[in-house]
Amino acid sequence: MIDLSFHILDLVQNSIAAGASSIEIEVCVKKEHRTIMIKDNGCGMDEEMQTKAIDPFFTKRTTRKVGLGLALFQETCMQANGKIVLDSNPYGGTVLTGFFEKNHIDAIELGNIGEALYILFSQNQNIEFSYVHQVGESIFRIESNELYQTVAHHLLFATEIMHWIEQYINEHIQSVEGERNENIRRIKNFT
Repeated sequence: MIDLSFHILDLVQNSIAAGASSIEIEVCVKKEHRTIMIKDNGCGMDEEMQTKAIDPFFTKRTTRKVGLGLALFQETCMQANGKIVLDSNPYGGTVLTGFFEKNHIDAIELGNIGEALYILFSQNQNIEFSYVHQVGESIFRIESNELYQTVAHHLLFATEIMHWIEQYINEHIQSVEGERNENIRRIKNFT
């Protein structure tokens, strides 16, 4: 994968395929670690299915014979000294969490989260999405329902609206990320 936004897009497709009507995405940076969590209320998995889900040669899809999403995400986390944790209930609901060192030499960039969220929000208007980006105490949150109230559904596909949504999300994420970087610069200059 090119960056983490592509992983998020790919992994959320698993939630959509599992029939989720609500999907939470959270990116959290604490000290030098980044966590990506995707939580859904889809059909869930039993323990055997959870074990198989990480195998790239296993998929429940009938359109192809391999399922690389979880395996690639696991590899991305592991190469940056991290891991994934998959917790699912066979009666419904799955939480996938990836942990890794943010500044590890093999850690990949966050990417264009604004574009990824725009794609998810506009193409899946029947699903409630929530995105949280937290760096230390700074938090940015956006919910698809709030966006739909601001922008009429049929206008979501207008080029100007698409660019506005993408820019709005990315600017707020950069603000949250930048606040942390500015605090680090102040501490380094002080010492």
